[in-house]
Amino acid sequence: MAAIAFDPLEYTHELEASGVPREQAEVHAKAMTARFLHNFDALVTRDYLDTRFTEFETRIEATMDRRFGGVDKRFTEMETNMDMRFGEVDKRFTEMETNMDMRFGEVGKRFTEMQANMDRRFAEMKASTDSEFMEMESSLGKRFAQVDVRFERVEGKFLLMYWMQGLTIACVVIPAIRDFLA
Repeated sequence: MAAIAFDPLEYTHELEASGVPREQAEVHAKAMTARFLHNFDALVTRDYLDTRFTEFETRIEATMDRRFGGVDKRFTEMETNMDMRFGEVDKRFTEMETNMDMRFGEVGKRFTEMQANMDRRFAEMKASTDSEFMEMESSLGKRFAQVDVRFERVEGKFLLMYWMQGLTIACVVIPAIRDFLA
């Protein structure tokens, strides 16, 4: 990072060389030194902003990791629940098949109807599950889009802050230099 150095003694000599009385030149140099020290103490550097932005990113990433951990936990619970339900359905189906094999005729006809009914229920359950997963995926996509928009806003605000600081420095330093040179 470039440093700006102000030498009050050199400034005093330059003012004297241009015809300003020594006492007046010393007062100008003291005033400039005070103004430079005051303004540079409050100056925000790019390194400071980069550090703050990195801290912000770290907090956002930790929050996102925590939230995604919750989402992963929910998916695991749903998978476990679905596995249990499918296991129960498979068990019942096997029991019904065994029972139906013992009975022929009318019972076989009922089994065929029940099997068709089970197939329909499985199809409905699969459609319902697929719909829920698609809704979750859509919801997550929207949330990611919102996070992207927020990051873009933050980035825009940082750019605006850089410009505002530049203008502030220009509005404070340039008139001060002009006043001293006038």
